[in-house]
Amino acid sequence: MSYGIATGENLQNEHNDTSELFLKNTNVHDGRCETYDTITKKSSRIVQKSNLKIMPQIIEIEESINTSKRYAFREYLRIALDDVKKMEEAANEDDNMDLAIAGISLKNNLQNLWKLRELRKIEWQTILNFLQSALTQEDFENFTIKQCSAIKNIIENHLSVGELSEYDVARTKEILRKNNFDPWLGISTGPSQE
Repeated sequence: MSYGIATGENLQNEHNDTSELFLKNTNVHDGRCETYDTITKKSSRIVQKSNLKIMPQIIEIEESINTSKRYAFREYLRIALDDVKKMEEAANEDDNMDLAIAGISLKNNLQNLWKLRELRKIEWQTILNFLQSALTQEDFENFTIKQCSAIKNIIENHLSVGELSEYDVARTKEILRKNNFDPWLGISTGPSQE
């Protein structure tokens, strides 16, 4: 198989003892060539070739990847909400071990959500970033019921909703600060100097 790049000029391609001339009127969509006209030297006739037969397969693969990412995103969000509810219950029962376990699981699920952040807009990404930053270097076993409720509020009312605005970002920072979290902690401390 031979390859060439059409740059607005006619492109000549020699393949299997047949010389073909690719004309300027190549139809291009999304960076992929859909159809092109060729003139073979032997017959001097125009032949239209198409690679549309493989295009549906490429589109199906891309859609299945996007579908699986969206499914994983929803699952991580659901599990993160379950984790913070477990934290709230454990704080209510003064069970420091369960509180720490749920907190670590929450932190891991927030990291998984961060890996899929391209599925959401910048406001959502900013809120997630502030939440992750606030939970940096926190001892989950010391969380109060009020702190757990604040995190649950952010996940339920900000990360789990569709469209967000700058108001939601400001509200998230306010909720974190009122509950003794620093939304800039992970950013301001940087890596440890040990």
